[in-house]
Amino acid sequence: MRGLSRFVLIPFDVSPPMLITHFACLLSASVLAQSSDFGGDRRDVMPATLVLHAAARPQPEPTQAEKPAAPDRLDQIVGPSEPELMASGLQFTEGPVWVPAKDGKPGYLLFSDIPADTIYRLDPPKAGQTAKPEVFRSPSGKSNGLILDREGRLVICEHAGRVVRIETNGDLTVLAEKWEDKRLNSPNDLCVGKDGSIFFTDPPYGLGGPLGFARESETKIRGVYRIDPQGKLHLVVDDLETPNGIALSPDNKTLYIGNHGKGVVWSYPVKADGTVGEGKVFAELKAGQRRAGADGVRTDRDGNVYIGAGRSGVHVLDPTGELIGIIGLPRGATNLCFGGDDGRTLFVVAGDSVYRLRVKVPGAGM
Repeated sequence: MRGLSRFVLIPFDVSPPMLITHFACLLSASVLAQSSDFGGDRRDVMPATLVLHAAARPQPEPTQAEKPAAPDRLDQIVGPSEPELMASGLQFTEGPVWVPAKDGKPGYLLFSDIPADTIYRLDPPKAGQTAKPEVFRSPSGKSNGLILDREGRLVICEHAGRVVRIETNGDLTVLAEKWEDKRLNSPNDLCVGKDGSIFFTDPPYGLGGPLGFARESETKIRGVYRIDPQGKLHLVVDDLETPNGIALSPDNKTLYIGNHGKGVVWSYPVKADGTVGEGKVFAELKAGQRRAGADGVRTDRDGNVYIGAGRSGVHVLDPTGELIGIIGLPRGATNLCFGGDDGRTLFVVAGDSVYRLRVKVPGAGM
């Protein structure tokens, strides 16, 4: 889109609705021209629906994989608030996690900026204001997904090929680095179970370019792994092309994984011993007639599933996989998390910016 012309010729005999369409297309192209595309195979910036402004609930064209949502379904969960900008001027944001208030100190948001090789801390500003993020850890191993374990320690997916944990004394512990003596690709995102197990995805997105480090894949597997409570690594899924976002249902009986390049979210039954059963397609993400990438995934207390789907916004699905609605953003949504003192703030990282949105149902485990 860098070669986009600045002028569009519109015939004199077009109707007013067509003029509006021409103008909307021009604005859409302008939005695309401002988007950053890191790496030739970076699919979470694939074109989907273009959001021209911060409309809270854009209505995509229905497709065979979508049933039109009742107008008030999303309002029952999200409305009537709209996304509010918290910070901007970053590079490519990912992996947000909320750190709760402790010892009288207020909670705050952590998130990764992958090309900047930095984890930032963001103290939520007052309504209507923005804030400047502070460096929390740099270099970060070009970190992506972040999560807190059952003891409140920060666990980090590094595109350098590791999953690490920051101990309470500040020491760094490597939790996973190799599978069968071969180095992991670029751990992307993760979630934590009630028993302390850590599930994470390992696509190849960090093997080169500004999002990672130039090296060949050693495992040749684009896997999903589980670190059990004893620290042993297990391969649980090995047949997804681009495993990305990952989350557990509130009861921990279902594991959701976004197969990003295919725009599909899979669900897997989680057995009592932590292994997973045969997966099935939970939802196909669409933006009009186009496929939308399945990036960050999180669930709320009622079991609804929230998925960052690039330029088409945040898709909200009920526990059966039916689309409830889509939360639109001015930038492509890459990842998200729940937080705030009551767990009812949805934080969304999107390109060079960070947004927040008040919701009615708190996040799972909040």
